[in-house]
Amino acid sequence: LSRSAAPSSYRVFDPPTATIEPVEAPRWFVAVPRSLQEASEQATRSVTGALRAGERRLLVEASLAEFEPTGTRFRFLELLAFTQQIGLAMLERTDLFPPARPHAKLLFSAMSDATLAGGCIQYNNLPVATLGSQSAMSARDGAFIVVAPRVSGGPPQKQAEMQRRLELAVCDVLSSAGSRPVVVVNPRFGASAAVDACQTAYLVRPLSVSFLQDNLAHEMSKGSACLLRCYPHMWSVMVDWASSGDWSYSGRFSSCPAPAQLEEIVRTGLMRERFKGQPVTEVAVEPEQ
Repeated sequence: LSRSAAPSSYRVFDPPTATIEPVEAPRWFVAVPRSLQEASEQATRSVTGALRAGERRLLVEASLAEFEPTGTRFRFLELLAFTQQIGLAMLERTDLFPPARPHAKLLFSAMSDATLAGGCIQYNNLPVATLGSQSAMSARDGAFIVVAPRVSGGPPQKQAEMQRRLELAVCDVLSSAGSRPVVVVNPRFGASAAVDACQTAYLVRPLSVSFLQDNLAHEMSKGSACLLRCYPHMWSVMVDWASSGDWSYSGRFSSCPAPAQLEEIVRTGLMRERFKGQPVTEVAVEPEQ
């Protein structure tokens, strides 16, 4: 792969290594990422593992503030670097990219995003296009990465129709790609049965925890939790009761848990680890803002 110097305004991650040595991350799949780079390495390892296992429709949910396209702290270039690292790792799989199909195409829902990405990415085998355009899918594409598809702008009365059209465009890629892999990263256009049917290769979802130890407490105490899934491992819940960066394992699920299940496992962890068996009267678990 050829690469020229990237614009100074864009931080390009170094190409991923093939593996993370056990000495560095003996239990990498239950380690809450402490940086965007760590999240990228975790996601890359999870996606490539799913591809090796034969999965071809993958979902990546990285709900970190800088990667969250609907949040106020969203940084498009950080998400682009995250996606680029996944794409580069995919391109190392020569069995997925024969000479006739050397490209892993990045697809965006907005022309402005595609234009910015095209100016930043310095790899010839990572072309960009807009969903629904004539160039969205071509015979030379060996895989597709749909990046943060979402509806932004437009009058409120047209939002539902815009979301419907966007879902159709994403579904068209999922259905038309055939045996070629499709990775959907941080979709934000409402419920979609087609996206829900994708295998979750990677999920990291920071959570805020509020709790009362007993009825005599006057204020809610604050802590942190994180739902983490790294293919092929289970959905793990990690907790940090004091939000100090000291994470501990609380429990796991065989599939993505419902909010009530998350609250219950956090409540159980509070009783076991922090309050030594004493009852906890109130627990609230919400997405971190």
